[in-house]
Amino acid sequence: MLTFLPLPRSLIFLESSEQILKRKMDEDPQYISPSKKMRIEEGWREYRASDGKMVTLPPSWIAMLENPEDPPDARNKFNHLKSDNQLGDQVHIPSLGLTPKEFEEYNSGFIITDQMLELWKEISAEQRFSFRRVLSGPMGVGKSYLSYFLAAKGYAEGWLTLYIPDAAILNESSDTKSAKALLRRFFAFNRDILTASDLESLLDFSEVIDCSIVAARAVFDLFKQKERKTLFIIDEHGELFQKEPYVPDKYPFLKHLMNLNLWQSHYKGSRVIFTGTAHAKYELQIMEDSARAILLYFVGPLSETVFSKWLEVHLNQPDIVQDIMRITNRVPREFMRLIRSIKERPLTRDSIDGYVAQRTSELRPVVQNYYKALSEISKEEFAKSLATVFLGNNSESGDFEWDFRDLGLIYRLNKNRGAINYVLCPPVQKALFKAFTSMPHHEHILRGVVLAEMSGDDFELALLVRFLTLTKPIVLEATNLVGEDPTQIIMDFKDHGTIHQNMTSLGRGYGHVLSHCHSSYPRFDFILDTMFIQVSISDFCDHEQKQTKQIQNAFDKRDSNGKNQIERYLDEVFGGNHSAIIDDGHFVVKKDGEPLTGFKIVYMRGSPGAANHTGLIRKYKDLLHVSFDELKEKLFRNIPT
Repeated sequence: MLTFLPLPRSLIFLESSEQILKRKMDEDPQYISPSKKMRIEEGWREYRASDGKMVTLPPSWIAMLENPEDPPDARNKFNHLKSDNQLGDQVHIPSLGLTPKEFEEYNSGFIITDQMLELWKEISAEQRFSFRRVLSGPMGVGKSYLSYFLAAKGYAEGWLTLYIPDAAILNESSDTKSAKALLRRFFAFNRDILTASDLESLLDFSEVIDCSIVAARAVFDLFKQKERKTLFIIDEHGELFQKEPYVPDKYPFLKHLMNLNLWQSHYKGSRVIFTGTAHAKYELQIMEDSARAILLYFVGPLSETVFSKWLEVHLNQPDIVQDIMRITNRVPREFMRLIRSIKERPLTRDSIDGYVAQRTSELRPVVQNYYKALSEISKEEFAKSLATVFLGNNSESGDFEWDFRDLGLIYRLNKNRGAINYVLCPPVQKALFKAFTSMPHHEHILRGVVLAEMSGDDFELALLVRFLTLTKPIVLEATNLVGEDPTQIIMDFKDHGTIHQNMTSLGRGYGHVLSHCHSSYPRFDFILDTMFIQVSISDFCDHEQKQTKQIQNAFDKRDSNGKNQIERYLDEVFGGNHSAIIDDGHFVVKKDGEPLTGFKIVYMRGSPGAANHTGLIRKYKDLLHVSFDELKEKLFRNIPT
């Protein structure tokens, strides 16, 4: 015969924790609840909150509040940050207690950047939904610098703020230690504004677990506000995901640091920012696809305006500013590497060239070792991705794995509703090119040129690689459009750069650098000095039928300032006032009213066929034509097939 034991009263009536406590006290007047016992044993005492009200707290919390570790400076010392900051302003930012890695090296003159102003404008505005962003970019472009500024602004405004410059402080050996690390930063930042109600919200006596863990979980709820503005910023966020189990998986009270969806959209007062140095793993493997599309904010090199101001603080050599901008691509960490490399010696063009060679040699094995470790399929995909970056192909940007992105050699920016990859700086470009030339995919492209079996992109990429790798000067024989009047084209340069979207040129002083134009740059593919080059696998007559490629439009189409494409380029690179027209089929180009010597427009054909364009010779009498046979002979000779 079965015997049924009576169910506990709490299960029959589904009692609340308060009801259970009352019943137990009624049953046993001497009963002491676990939470009260804990308060007695730990010696909890009263603490006066910022609103003057008293609240009973654990002594360890009171110690954190009264004697915080690494506290920020008093909030009133940040009052000057409440005023509107202007681009390029140099401001003093008081201490936020803890600072990012290498911050002192960069902070001798805090310069306001474009992206600081852009993000703060978004963050400070009234929002319809919670504001969540993941700052993405390679090491050294200024993500930590940007985060520090935003944290200081939020702190100055009196917002509930939590700034953690290194997420590794949360990767402790136990959940209790991790929770206390979070609380220490939280209390240090907000002890002057936490009310009794705020502090009481961190306590939950219904759970008989360590009160610090309960409080750490409640901290995230405190940052999820509808009307009150809050700011939560965590740097070196990737430290939480170095190995499995990930830190938020080990310690579930940190789950908000893994899943951005937990910062629900209706908490419109919340502002949350994650960033870090090695962060691509989180962005590409852990973030949901839908979140990645809208929450990534790409941080790139400084603008020329800001970098120039920054150079004034760190270096007073205006004669080589353009050289430094070109070599570093306005990336702060690359500049600091350059300065460290020369130590106390003066910075000269020769020392800059030496640095480029040294930096390139440092980076080459990094790329080669990464490539060697890939599977055969991944090697081919990696080479193809590099090719799209070299071409500046905006319609098909290369897709790199997270571990390559974390090497810090490329960065991304939003263009035309898509993310485009860019090479970090010229030494990186050289290292990637040298690595690319040893890859089978590169050899396949070169063989395709020799066999005349290649796409237009492959032909352009093959030319670019050969231009950069062959001994200079490169001398090519050219004719006019009907194969007459032979002449020589001489290409002599030491460096190259890419003209990206929304750019007309590489800028003043870059004339002797081979400029490779992005894929949607009108009409031209390469520019060197005053030589404008078109390349195509079509014959010139077919190529000229495309409106975006028509040479005439480079002279006829003018902007609001009355300048055409060629005039804009020449003005930007060489200074002065240029004019460029076609007169009776001749290119007539002048600088400040005087004829400009050396101006050329060259067409390089990537398919068999002689120059025999009788219908166009009268229109373009000066246009130079380089045949496919000439290119194969001078650029692709001895390529094995």
